[in-house]
Amino acid sequence: FAIGPAFAHFPPDIAGQGRMLRAEEIEGEIDRFRTAVGAVQARMDHALAQDSLSAGDRGIVAALRDIAADDSLAGEAEGLIKGGNDAVSAVITAASTIAAEFSAVDDHYLNARADDVHALGRQICLVLLGQDDVSLENIPEGAILIADDIGAWDLARAPLKR
Repeated sequence: FAIGPAFAHFPPDIAGQGRMLRAEEIEGEIDRFRTAVGAVQARMDHALAQDSLSAGDRGIVAALRDIAADDSLAGEAEGLIKGGNDAVSAVITAASTIAAEFSAVDDHYLNARADDVHALGRQICLVLLGQDDVSLENIPEGAILIADDIGAWDLARAPLKR
């Protein structure tokens, strides 16, 4: 039993643009993708530099930062862009492919990394789309959080002591 204001956390789904690139657009789209990855990594570096992060949250952000720096997601996405996919569609497909590989392994740790890959892919897509994510940082004191799913990045930044 809990009493408090409800805080609904239902980030909208991100859909691929489904646009096929012309050959002359591919290099620019790869650059745009790389810039977005760099922006997400910079956000994570900024979060890691904050003294307010707990050790557990710092571990979550560091793990996401490691995934962002790994060539698997970038290589998969860049391959799709070279094949003519727009960057948002490429990131969604690449993240789904890599997450499925993690999910297929009979290991709870690797299964959790599948969620991390989706969370990272979402952050890259938001940068590509020029959008901000719905944030838990503004949850009011004493609020009751209502959500279908909370990604690792969201959870690490949430002020859970409120």
